Amino acid sequence: MQDVPYPDFLCGLQLTAHLKYVCSVVGMPAPDPSGGFTYCDLGCGQSRTASAIAAFHPDAQVWGLDLSVDHILAARAFAERATQKSAMFMAVDLANFDLLSLPPLDFISMLGVWAWVSEQLRDGIFNLVMQQLKPGALCYVSYNAMPGAVSLGAIRRMCLDLLEDGQAENLGVLLPQALKQLRSLSQADGLFFQKHPIAEPVIATAETAGLRYMAHQYLADKWEPMSIKQVAGTMRGAGLTWASSCILEHRLNAESFIQLSKKDSFGFDAADLAEVLMALVVVDVIWPLPTGSLVSYAKKPIPQGADLHPYNEAALATKRPGQSVTMIAPAFGSIVSIPSIDVDLLETHLAKDHDLDVLGLCATLAASGMSFLDHQMI
Repeated sequence: MQDVPYPDFLCGLQLTAHLKYVCSVVGMPAPDPSGGFTYCDLGCGQSRTASAIAAFHPDAQVWGLDLSVDHILAARAFAERATQKSAMFMAVDLANFDLLSLPPLDFISMLGVWAWVSEQLRDGIFNLVMQQLKPGALCYVSYNAMPGAVSLGAIRRMCLDLLEDGQAENLGVLLPQALKQLRSLSQADGLFFQKHPIAEPVIATAETAGLRYMAHQYLADKWEPMSIKQVAGTMRGAGLTWASSCILEHRLNAESFIQLSKKDSFGFDAADLAEVLMALVVVDVIWPLPTGSLVSYAKKPIPQGADLHPYNEAALATKRPGQSVTMIAPAFGSIVSIPSIDVDLLETHLAKDHDLDVLGLCATLAASGMSFLDHQMI
């Protein structure tokens, strides 16, 4: 499925702030991402994650490696659009890669790679990790974990059965048919779906993510679910110790803002406030903290006609119709996932000239039982 481009999304699990947070939760040391560091994204796709890390950390050295030349060309184009200069992208075959092309690394991450490639390619990745990862550094590895991946295998098998005679050129027709059949079985409450509740969210994700996601996630030539013991044992051979699962809730989502509308005490249009807050985040004016209630850190009043951060501007410029957009909040070191329904509103807001009264917004939030901390008070 190398001729089908991988979806161009940003993975919050790979961010350095998240990786350090995971380590702190389990009481393990982690590299300090606040200064200069080295980071390598293996299987970087079209670069959204690697470019975001470079945007968050201008002093870092970030490399994105991928087997697909098309992915790397798209990655370089996006980095240029986002005025990104500290991220480097290379099309490489990791089974035959000169490791000296990279410096010693503080972070290595690989999303959708380890369990989807040949044994020879995994050996190349293993050698890179063993030789280039610094002592005390972090390596993030994603894979389909057993025994839960048994459910995913059944979905993969059904999709492959519809691709008769290797008609890969008909993926655009056959995959929607496969999803339609899976949805019909799910709605009929078939025995498989009763026994495998994970199948329902998998179908929902596939319906939203579309052809490119399905082609890579379930139809790759190499597809080998593994147990934690297998992966941890292999990495132990490279001198690594298993730390933790990375799937911890540490993403700032637009839903955090939408929850504002549930407060009856608001004397204003909560939807408008949510729109303004999202605009402030993506132009890096406020610092939102994911606590029980919304607490915002005012850096400075938003100037008239404030520009988007270059990464966010590039993300909006390259979005597809109906697509949710993941943007970065550089001051916070995190991301804001904005549903497609709100993207047009956000673009409309950012197209206007605003001279926002930060003190006024502070008073409005305070009247509704929320805090808005001025940076001079901290």
